[in-house]
Amino acid sequence: MPKKTFLNLGEAKRKQITDAFLREFAIKPYDDASITEVVRGLGIAKGSIYQYFEDKQDLFLFLIDECVAVKLKYVLTLDRNSYPDFWTYFRELYIHGYEFDKENPLQSHFLHNLLNNLKSQSIMNLFNKMLNQSILGFEAMVNFEVSEGLFRDDVPPQTMGFMLYKVGIGIQEQLEMAGVINPKESIKKSIPVYQGKNGELLQMDGSDHDWFEERGPRCTLLVLIDDATSQIQKLLFVHAETTLSYFNVFKDYVRTYGKPMAVY
Repeated sequence: MPKKTFLNLGEAKRKQITDAFLREFAIKPYDDASITEVVRGLGIAKGSIYQYFEDKQDLFLFLIDECVAVKLKYVLTLDRNSYPDFWTYFRELYIHGYEFDKENPLQSHFLHNLLNNLKSQSIMNLFNKMLNQSILGFEAMVNFEVSEGLFRDDVPPQTMGFMLYKVGIGIQEQLEMAGVINPKESIKKSIPVYQGKNGELLQMDGSDHDWFEERGPRCTLLVLIDDATSQIQKLLFVHAETTLSYFNVFKDYVRTYGKPMAVY
């Protein structure tokens, strides 16, 4: 964790140093990230960093804590009890994650590259520790669903927790393999990781509400939004938010605009 000498720096100076190292670790694996190159760009002595942090790993852990704290401000606002089922809640977590990415692209790039960093040989101990922490977090979600009778109780929570962890990793990998996102390029342009090109990445969501103010039945408004431009592409009132209703509005979208590369 940072020493008092770092905390005593002015806010602008702390941010300058933090952002510079976030970018370095977002671009390179941990073992390749260079303190020397960063301080050269900052125009400060290399020894200054060791007045602020014990070592490279201490600096790296500080960056993780900073980024996680920012992201938690987005996802901790969600109350699981406000959603009818786990997958609706899970999807909303991702939507809030995208909002974090749009508003904090540098921190988002750092976290996107975190798994690659943790696989570096010199910090494999950190990889195992943080992997276990992540899976335990998903296990806690699973245990809640089981206690509410919404998940099966004959599958070990550890298994389902690991599965959910892999789902999250798999979504990132699929988007990258499909070319929807290109973190190596977006970090150079200082734009969000998940900022797709027009028509490539589509957000779908539904909102149940008394839209007609008791002059008609309560219904759900489905909305399709282009991720790159934030423009609304399609709107549809339906009786309920169902798989079939999403298929219908998506079919209309494809007929109008063509097939996007990915949907969330």
